[in-house]
Amino acid sequence: MANEENLKPFKKGYDPRRNLRGVPKTALEVKKRFEKIGAELLLLKEKVPIPGTDEYETVQYEITRMDAMLRRMYSSNSPADRKEILERVAGKVPQAVTVGGPNGEALIPTPDKEADARHDRALSSLADAIRASIPGASAEPDGAVDTAK
Repeated sequence: MANEENLKPFKKGYDPRRNLRGVPKTALEVKKRFEKIGAELLLLKEKVPIPGTDEYETVQYEITRMDAMLRRMYSSNSPADRKEILERVAGKVPQAVTVGGPNGEALIPTPDKEADARHDRALSSLADAIRASIPGASAEPDGAVDTAK
């Protein structure tokens, strides 16, 4: 966490701490920036053994940043790099999703008698309130509402 004693608010107008260029507005701009950086050329020097001798010669060649990164991933000992390369080249391994009980049986909701009773009481009180709000309405013995009066 920052030391609050050292915090100073931005000045109105120009302040050298303020980023006036802003952040990239879209993912496309970010992608173009990555592609531009990835296409930059690097000069690599590599020692290559001379066949038939114990000596090495230095070879120089240019390679893009993207190629250098991919080569580093291929020769890496990191399992994450290997997994990423395999998933990009061969595709992700499909994972099965099962919906059901532990033995594959269908999921059946268990009745909740308390919730059912609360639901019935709520519906009953709502029906009573509706009957009370209709002038001249009365409940018939069969539960029908008489609205003909």
